[in-house]
Amino acid sequence: MNAFKKRIGVLLLCISAFSYTNLVTTDKTFADEINHFQQLSTQASKNNDKMNSFDIIEQMDSTLKTFILSSLGKPIGDQLTYNDLAQLTSLYLSGESAAQITSFSGLEYAVNLDSFNMMTTTRVTDFSSLEKLTKLTYVRLQGENVTTENFPDLSNNPSINLISLTGANVDDQVLDKLIPLKSLEKLFIEYNENITTITPLKSLPKLKTLYIQYDGVADFTVLNAFPALTILGAYGQNIGKQQHSSTIHPTDFDYQSEAQTLFIPFSIMPNRLTNFDGYLPPFTTSNAVNNTILTFNNSQIAPERIQITGEGLLVSNVSQEEYEQLSSLSYSARIDNPAGSYLQPASYSFYSISNGIYNHKFNIVNPPEPGAPITVHYLDEVGNELASLELLKGNIGERYSSSAKEIPGWILIHTPENQTGVFTDQPQKITYNYTKAEGAPVIVDYVDVHGKKIAKSESLNGKLNDFYETSSKYLNNWQLRDLPQNSKGIFTAQEQIVTYVYEAEKNEVSINSNNFPVVPENTLNQEPLVLSYPDTLMPISETRTANDSLLPLTELPTMLKKKEGTFVIEPKTGKEKKELKKKKKTGTVTIKYVDEHGREISSSSTLHGEVGDSFSAIAKDLSH
Repeated sequence: MNAFKKRIGVLLLCISAFSYTNLVTTDKTFADEINHFQQLSTQASKNNDKMNSFDIIEQMDSTLKTFILSSLGKPIGDQLTYNDLAQLTSLYLSGESAAQITSFSGLEYAVNLDSFNMMTTTRVTDFSSLEKLTKLTYVRLQGENVTTENFPDLSNNPSINLISLTGANVDDQVLDKLIPLKSLEKLFIEYNENITTITPLKSLPKLKTLYIQYDGVADFTVLNAFPALTILGAYGQNIGKQQHSSTIHPTDFDYQSEAQTLFIPFSIMPNRLTNFDGYLPPFTTSNAVNNTILTFNNSQIAPERIQITGEGLLVSNVSQEEYEQLSSLSYSARIDNPAGSYLQPASYSFYSISNGIYNHKFNIVNPPEPGAPITVHYLDEVGNELASLELLKGNIGERYSSSAKEIPGWILIHTPENQTGVFTDQPQKITYNYTKAEGAPVIVDYVDVHGKKIAKSESLNGKLNDFYETSSKYLNNWQLRDLPQNSKGIFTAQEQIVTYVYEAEKNEVSINSNNFPVVPENTLNQEPLVLSYPDTLMPISETRTANDSLLPLTELPTMLKKKEGTFVIEPKTGKEKKELKKKKKTGTVTIKYVDEHGREISSSSTLHGEVGDSFSAIAKDLSH
């Protein structure tokens, strides 16, 4: 703070002196100094409104401070101010001393830093200070402490055109952090075996130079999609080192038991080096240990047992036991692709994919043996198929699982114990049993023509889709009018109603001119005659009693039969009639007068005579 005040004082004295001697402020040297000072002060205030550009930076790694002072040309041990940092445009960190740096804190105030070059492994794990330096164009980070996780987000640094991660400890995921850098022209990610693809980088529109030497990239066909690339350095790819093992079967080899030879075809090798045009460079045919290494069950095969051709490896002295016990295999070999043995893209000024190394491991398992099929049946209670059977297939020892089906109208009644299990070499059968679901009841109603019930309803029950049949009832004094259409049918899931409609029985009578029936002669010794009078032939009170008058006759007794306009009581015939005439016994006929409800409405009378004699009865006139 004191230094700042002294500097301001000196400047003010200078200004006063120039004014006093009539010197104008158009002096270029002095004006430039004033302008530069104002720019530094303004820039520093943006970083920290409370700080002063000439304040001393107290908190900073001492080794980093030494490198910064050296870069600024200031004496080692001198104080470092915010103004000093604002003047820093390039920082180069290398050597054993740089390896001692533990933090880059404070570097964020180097607002004009253009180039950051860390040429050695430091102890720093936080690189976020670089995210605030928007004038960076060159960034180099290396060392095992530089990982994908702590690589800084440089998306706010629009001018970056070169990034080097050579010798860092990054993997394919770091490429996602580079994609936003649309001004990037040069990228170096060498000596990173965990970099196994360059595909994401095809979205960088200005990328012209890419060095990925000694990485693990195999597929270069993606280069056809790069818009601006003209230089590729991909020498010495170490392919497959980070890949998982593949699974193969002994049948993928060709074993000759009599010759005791095992042939391993190169066709089983995955993820081989592939040029931009699809060309697969061959493997070396040298069996020297520095060119080819083959292991069985982690034991290296002696070079003299291996013969290599362009098609594969022939291993000798492989006994039947060794072959049958083979459970793992690894193959490591140089790729025979020297410069000039492969094509390069026409637009490239430099292109190298030479001298790669291929590595791969295999787990060898016996091929699975198919198990016997398992049939799944869906049956009713008597063994009829309700749905198509299912067939389960799998290998011996593998688990299987079955499940019941939803079959409309049927209910599962038995789940088999073997609905889950394992495939074996024997056929298996799984059976799910069902029974018919109960149908909704069928209600049978008996009603008159007005819909009024005249008898107790009945309910029929049965299984869904089973047949039902209903019938009418005999009801005294009622006769069936119509047979319902659904008197027969099947039980369904919905309740059904069958309705039988009845109407009252009608009796024919003959009425004389006075609306009274004439009762003709008949024989005696019969049941009492009952003469009934309706309430419809003349008006009467709704509350009439048995003694009410004005009751005309409604029907004749059932013992009478119509004949030639008159009604007679038929006498008995045949032998019984003759016997009656011989005996001449006395008989009686009682005549009753009742309403339609059977209640007497006039005193009864009795006729007497000999059995077999005819009699006549006349209805009373009860209208007065």
